[in-house]
Amino acid sequence: YFFCRAFGRIDDPSLRLVTRNYFVADRDEYEALFAGARQDQVVGEVSPVYLASVHVAPEIARQLPDVRLVAILRSPIERVYARFVARYRDGLERRSFAEVVRDDLREPLIRDVAFGTYLPAGFCSHVLRTYLDCFPRDRIRIYLDRSSPAEITNPNAWRKMASEAGDAGFTQMKFDIDHMATECV
Repeated sequence: YFFCRAFGRIDDPSLRLVTRNYFVADRDEYEALFAGARQDQVVGEVSPVYLASVHVAPEIARQLPDVRLVAILRSPIERVYARFVARYRDGLERRSFAEVVRDDLREPLIRDVAFGTYLPAGFCSHVLRTYLDCFPRDRIRIYLDRSSPAEITNPNAWRKMASEAGDAGFTQMKFDIDHMATECV
């Protein structure tokens, strides 16, 4: 999360607790992450938080103007619920899902910075626009993730999906709601 160093200013202590080991302080430390890569390898990082602020794309463009970018977008509803389930499971969220939604609806949903939120982080078209403004179109790919089951709140639907993935040979895939494919085969 080199390009989100501002996370140190986040007020949510549980977010800082979870993310403190994932941030890279400077350019040398960031480049060291890829030092072991061979010349023929494609390297990169997975940083969903880069879609939570309009300030990230200009920083990436300034420091890595030739980078290629891939965004995989989930259904906003599935993403919100999966984030809630993970944080609840990890003891980082004590409110009910209904309370989380109610509390997020008290503030504007479209925000320039949506780090640490549930609903606002799913409204990312204005953030994607900053990437399209900062990079040539041939350097950006945007995909829609259609991997979640239709009944996302039904644990049996997740078990079935994990089992089917295991049958297809994907035995180390992790699915939301804590089901490993190997647990179902």
